Amino acid sequence: MSVAKEFWIRNMVRNRCVKVIRQELLGLRVTILSLELGRLVVEAPKKTIDKIINAVKTVLHANDFKTVQFEDEMLKERIRNILIEQLQEPPLHIKIKISELLASSLHLDYKILNKLFSTNEKTTIEKFFIKLKIE
Repeated sequence: MSVAKEFWIRNMVRNRCVKVIRQELLGLRVTILSLELGRLVVEAPKKTIDKIINAVKTVLHANDFKTVQFEDEMLKERIRNILIEQLQEPPLHIKIKISELLASSLHLDYKILNKLFSTNEKTTIEKFFIKLKIE
């Protein structure tokens, strides 16, 4: 019986990151159920969960990605990924407020998200988003 394992990944900021991880995982004999910016779900019918975790973490760390362990870190990464996705395709004018987008996507009040993000990143979501736009 196969068990799916979900990984939240830090430092995935471009679609190229998804491509690199996909190519690296092909040799591990794991099935990629889902792979998107910041999130990976895999299963491997003939491997134990510990072997899957070790193999995937080895690939991620070899490519300078880190796994996220705690819920507040996962939320912070999800916020970052949502903001990055907003800037992937031109034009860069956004039709919805970032606060509304994050609150509806993550099902949490924006004040809570901003406080969590500010505590971990030492900047507000708004300032971080402006920095992303400039980059």
